[in-house]
Amino acid sequence: MPQSRYFTIPLANVDTGQVIAGDRKTGATIIQNQQTRTVYVTGHYEYGPNNLAMEFRRDQRRGMLIAKPTGYFGDDGRPMAHWHEQGIHIVEQWLKDEEITNG
Repeated sequence: MPQSRYFTIPLANVDTGQVIAGDRKTGATIIQNQQTRTVYVTGHYEYGPNNLAMEFRRDQRRGMLIAKPTGYFGDDGRPMAHWHEQGIHIVEQWLKDEEITNG
């Protein structure tokens, strides 16, 4: 899922809850805490296929020295929205769990 280039939760910093998704590079992207019945998502599943491309190009025009988003642009330079199906699945599961929990 698209991640903010300005915000990362290092895996080692998660001292309560369980890291459901993430890695050493992007940090913890989904954290679940069973005790507090909370889930934290740091990424942007809501982004459409062109959101990151528009932000990246905007920042380049502003003269910012930023890295190209990892795994986002294809060989042809066009953006790939490979997170879309996973985003739908996560939201559907969340809504299903809420429906069960709240009756």
